[in-house]
Amino acid sequence: MCRQVGLLFGRKPHHRWPDRFASLLQACEAGGPDASGLAVIQQDGRHCITKRPGPVSALLGAVDDNHALSQWDEDTVAVLGHTRRTTRGSVDNPLNNHPLRRGQVIATHNGTLFNADRLFEALGLPRLAEVDSELLVQIANHCLDDEGLDLDLLCRAVALCVGQLSAVLVVLTQPDTLVILKGNKPLSFAVHPRNRTLLYATEPRVLALGIGKERGWEPLAVPSMTIAVFRRDAPTRPVLKPFDFHTRGRGTWL
Repeated sequence: MCRQVGLLFGRKPHHRWPDRFASLLQACEAGGPDASGLAVIQQDGRHCITKRPGPVSALLGAVDDNHALSQWDEDTVAVLGHTRRTTRGSVDNPLNNHPLRRGQVIATHNGTLFNADRLFEALGLPRLAEVDSELLVQIANHCLDDEGLDLDLLCRAVALCVGQLSAVLVVLTQPDTLVILKGNKPLSFAVHPRNRTLLYATEPRVLALGIGKERGWEPLAVPSMTIAVFRRDAPTRPVLKPFDFHTRGRGTWL
């Protein structure tokens, strides 16, 4: 099972967060030893994605001026991290590794979509890589309109999927918003109301590591099979919308 971890900042990110986030990504390595990556997204939509095959240590040991961690500053509004356990698509092709960007959407995904090949063809969606996760990013791009992501259209398209998923999406024209699909793969959340900060992670232990001994954090429950739309001005009050898809398949987690 892959691992996801990330942040949405309502206020300026604390200067200690880059090192802290690196530790959280490192803590996800056992669940995704084959590749790792992160996206740092600024409030004007500028972004930097860094990803590498191999364990997290390879990613974190190569920090330079072009590395996403080096782009983290007071304008950063969201950070998406991912460690990958390979199911489809070679890690030697960076287009298969997360975070994925297609068009205006950056995303990470945990799970396997068993009918991705068929849906790419049936929906007439472009395909640049072998990984099944690309289907979700291309679907999201197909569901964009002038106001952002059309959630009703997204729900209808995702309902065609068969398999396992929890995913995190950012539309670059709305970088202050995270659209999170919590499906049949685990994802836990905590918010800091005073700092208006959201932290999410696949594993509760990684969430607890991120919180540490800092006061003011509160757990936030999001039901499975729910789309949660988090905005940086009010991360404690996400818009929730139920969605569904076919959860048949190997290793379904409920």
